[in-house]
Amino acid sequence: MSAIVLGVGPGLGLALAQAYGQTGRRVTVVSRREEDATAFAADLPDAVGFAADLGDPAAVTDVVRRAADQLGAPDIVHYNASVLLEGTPSQVGLDAVETSWRVGCLGAWAALHASVPLMDAGSAFFVTGGGLALEPWPPASALASAKAALRNMVHAAAKELPDLRVAMITIMGVIKEGTELSPSEISRYFLALLEESHPPVETVLPVR
Repeated sequence: MSAIVLGVGPGLGLALAQAYGQTGRRVTVVSRREEDATAFAADLPDAVGFAADLGDPAAVTDVVRRAADQLGAPDIVHYNASVLLEGTPSQVGLDAVETSWRVGCLGAWAALHASVPLMDAGSAFFVTGGGLALEPWPPASALASAKAALRNMVHAAAKELPDLRVAMITIMGVIKEGTELSPSEISRYFLALLEESHPPVETVLPVR
């Protein structure tokens, strides 16, 4: 069994990779920079690290295929990438909107396209959602639009692909150690989704 985590940094992304590694899976860590991917993978027992621009669909497709070639077809693919480029709807640059959408949503779409042909029934395609999709905040309008589009895609994909576990956790707040939205706590919820044959498509944290 193997897992691919796309969008790994020192916070939630690394915690997710560690959590999947603790289940006995071989893990592919995907970060924007090669040195980061290598360092994060070195902290895991059986992992490889690759660098990729997750706003580039071709790069996403390539890295998913490379991971499968090296560690075997994944039974978990987790898309965790986003970028915050601040600006209100009337002021944010359109290039920032495009970058936010490409990294936050289009990359996930590319990951889904690349992953589905590799996956057996029961495999999981997970996404880290954001509360801005439900409660927009004007200075983060570009990120909010990407998260809203991502949420729509996940819900549609879950209906299209009932043999897979397509699911997301929508995080209503700031990820911070020592809180109910700590990386380890969020990772624990994703692991719990693996315990269910038909997990809910969307879980909102904190639980309301």
